[in-house]
Amino acid sequence: MAIKIRVDAKKMEDLLRNFYLITGIRIVVFDDNFEKIAEYPGNHCGYCKIVRKDPNARALCKISDIKGCGECKKLKKLHIYECHAGLMEAVAPLT
Repeated sequence: MAIKIRVDAKKMEDLLRNFYLITGIRIVVFDDNFEKIAEYPGNHCGYCKIVRKDPNARALCKISDIKGCGECKKLKKLHIYECHAGLMEAVAPLT
């Protein structure tokens, strides 16, 4: 059973922006269906922008995100993995 959490959009935006300003790491929040519900900054890094220009590579990015989120959901803990394009990504449950 999924837990529904109400989040103040402005507070979420502020939190993500502050996290990025402190760490320089882009952050994305996904829902239980692995759909993006928030992100900061809204654009990808230069490398990812180039990779995502190719429709097949963009599809692999989505698959990589879904697999990473799925593993995190299964393990119920931080999951660090290498995406299909060679970058390290981390996914953590918000519980």
